[in-house]
Amino acid sequence: MTIRNGTPDNDTLNGSLGGNVNDELNGGLGDDLYQYTLGSGNDVINDTGGIDTVQLGDPLHLYTGWNFYRSGNDLVMDFNGQGRVTVTDQFLLGLPVVEVLAFSDGGTPYSFSNSLTGSTGNEVLIGTVAAETITGNGGDDLIFGNEGNDTLSGGDADDELHGGTGNNAIDGGVGWDAAVYDDATAGVTVNFSGVTQNVSGVALLSHGFSAITQPT
Repeated sequence: MTIRNGTPDNDTLNGSLGGNVNDELNGGLGDDLYQYTLGSGNDVINDTGGIDTVQLGDPLHLYTGWNFYRSGNDLVMDFNGQGRVTVTDQFLLGLPVVEVLAFSDGGTPYSFSNSLTGSTGNEVLIGTVAAETITGNGGDDLIFGNEGNDTLSGGDADDELHGGTGNNAIDGGVGWDAAVYDDATAGVTVNFSGVTQNVSGVALLSHGFSAITQPT
């Protein structure tokens, strides 16, 4: 593993330097930028302060899907065999350690939230192993239900909702929404624009790295 250390100032730490190598990125204080390219190994981020950003890149178009989940107090961003990023202690306190998810191609950035209820902004909301209700409200949201029989609601704007395992209910709400439930182990109910479909275990649609797609 390669260790890359920052300073008390604002740093840019690139976990993709050197190719497919696992890196430990220690930003410390300051507003730090952590860069990660799909296919470049499994990286771990440790940070202690500032407004910090994880920036994802996919120049080789390796993306086939992603799942964000909690492992203890850590956040794991898994890219379906094309690498993984772990943020240590992301969920330890009320506020996240890394605050922003961004994309090297200039795609819409998101704010990480440790809550299960979103605000008016674009947010990443991540469920636990329990059965729970996760609500995006306003903004373009990424919602990951993970384990448990969850109810996911996108609210307004363009949302991407991942049901995960369990018997889930997914309501896109207003906007151009995408539902992903290929990990489901039980029946899933999906509601888009007031039309409810009862489905079981397969993906409703496929989509690109940062695309939001209308169901067919």
